[in-house]
Amino acid sequence: MVRLRSGAEDAVLTGDTIQHPVQLARPDWSSRFCDDAELSRKSRTALIEGTADTATLVLTGHFPDPVAGRIVRSGDAFRFRYS
Repeated sequence: MVRLRSGAEDAVLTGDTIQHPVQLARPDWSSRFCDDAELSRKSRTALIEGTADTATLVLTGHFPDPVAGRIVRSGDAFRFRYS
């Protein structure tokens, strides 16, 4: 994961932290590529909770196009609002 900041602008390149949009609702779901499921869950949860409902632009590496958007709360979970 890489965070970019310029003045008031903020963006995060998620890399492999979140591999599928469903992981926003279920951050405890890991892919077969996650060597440490618990650490992966913690990393995903921190990213999701730290960027949700903020102006931070989230750039995903594995979501379908468009890959830019924002994470927003949706009830007790989160979802991706594409830009």
